[in-house]
Amino acid sequence: MMNPQEDPNLVANTYHSRIEKVNINGTIAVKKTAQRRTGRTIVQWQKEVKAMQLVAKQVSFSAYQNFDDLSLTMRSEPGHSLDQHVSQTMMCTVDAQDVDLVWLNIGSAIGFLHSRLVIHDDVKPENIIWIPEQHRAVLIDFGAAIVTESGEKIQFNPSGTPPYAPPEFLDRRKGFEGDIWALGVTILFARQCIRLPEGEWILPHCFEQEEPLRQMRAWLSEIEQWRVRMADTDEVLAKMLEADPDQRMTGEEMMQMLEARLEQASILKKVVDAIKDLVQDCNFDCNDSGIALQAMDNSHVALVSMMLKSDTFSPFRCDRNIALGINLNSFQKVLRCAQNEDILTLKADDSPDVVSLVFESSEQDRISEYDIKLMDIDQEHLGIPDTEYAATITMPSGEFQRICRDLSALSESVAIEAEKNAVKFVCNGDIGNGAISLRNHSSVEKPEQNVNIELSEPVALTFSLKYLVNFCKASGLSGSVKLCLSNEVPLLVEYELASNSYLRFYLAPKIGDDE
Repeated sequence: MMNPQEDPNLVANTYHSRIEKVNINGTIAVKKTAQRRTGRTIVQWQKEVKAMQLVAKQVSFSAYQNFDDLSLTMRSEPGHSLDQHVSQTMMCTVDAQDVDLVWLNIGSAIGFLHSRLVIHDDVKPENIIWIPEQHRAVLIDFGAAIVTESGEKIQFNPSGTPPYAPPEFLDRRKGFEGDIWALGVTILFARQCIRLPEGEWILPHCFEQEEPLRQMRAWLSEIEQWRVRMADTDEVLAKMLEADPDQRMTGEEMMQMLEARLEQASILKKVVDAIKDLVQDCNFDCNDSGIALQAMDNSHVALVSMMLKSDTFSPFRCDRNIALGINLNSFQKVLRCAQNEDILTLKADDSPDVVSLVFESSEQDRISEYDIKLMDIDQEHLGIPDTEYAATITMPSGEFQRICRDLSALSESVAIEAEKNAVKFVCNGDIGNGAISLRNHSSVEKPEQNVNIELSEPVALTFSLKYLVNFCKASGLSGSVKLCLSNEVPLLVEYELASNSYLRFYLAPKIGDDE
């Protein structure tokens, strides 16, 4: 095969076909069959045309077909195939961050094909165009594509490229699962685990001759060894390379950008319940670190910041940064459909219109699935500075909730006065006054009742009880709450969650006439 880089107009030249650019700016390419016009080549051309018509709106090129010379006119991509990005030792030279984009783009492409009942059947580096300037990968060449009907049994044919043929090929089985396995092998190459595969055996000969069969089994064994090594460190790639096609990741799963599973739905239910009265609409920002939220109330008096670390979920997968804009009242309505002990899984595709919630009963065979429509929310992220607080009070969350609730019956505001070894909550209202004091307290027998006060200087600030009562709705998330105060900065109310996750509220103090 000629290297396309040696001829700027040549895109690809194989035994089956030749693709070359045909106009001045190089945006149009024509693919012509390199074989004699026969009944077989006509059928193959018709199959490729049908496959491309099914996916033309999603793949990065549109096609115009010409039956006279069995050609396809397509939009040309500016990059080179992945097999051209290699060193002298045939190791991939694409950097690690870009490899993740290749995986993301091609995984989504395969997922889309499968949703249209199209099997690509020839996923390999030679059929993946990497465009460095655009940080984008494109799946090309539908010459081997299989267009199926729902429920139709897929007829086996021994075609394919040897190193990318899956284990079930030897059982004369072909299906959607083969595309996933082939992409898994491609990612092994892209991640520099293996050199660019060079399998020289001819696939049909595996059923007739010992040597090709031996070579293929040796290759499959090598891939299986890589899968076992990755089982703990890269669960997704290991699942793509499962020898059993029925256990392999599916195209639908490949399209999912986010999958986060909580053992108890109650965690998210309590988080949303605690913040829904402060914020109506907000973005849940998802990345490989976890799921975060930051939003201010309409009055710009309070700010909420949540972080659910990836370790909170099992499993957790987020292929790229994604913002899920959600109306919290709608979110709460759906979450109410879950029992507290239900297992909750959040799922989202690439460029999602909805986020899916799946509730699994831990006690009975019941699975509920809901979709919530997403919103496009333009939300400003505020940089929250690290602050050395003058006073930090750690106390039982239930006690803080009780204090705020009791004092709110007398007044709209509460003064929090922190001094050495004691903290005082004071209110003055039309019907009377109130004061509640807590001292440093430590108990080995009942640590949940401990009160710890760390003080560098006395602090006295006044805050709205309406907001504090709202914050206290998070008491069910943690047995303790941390209050951090300094003069002239917002109060921090923090509920620590499992796996170093947290829910934090910031509240501006009342000043002058506001008190």
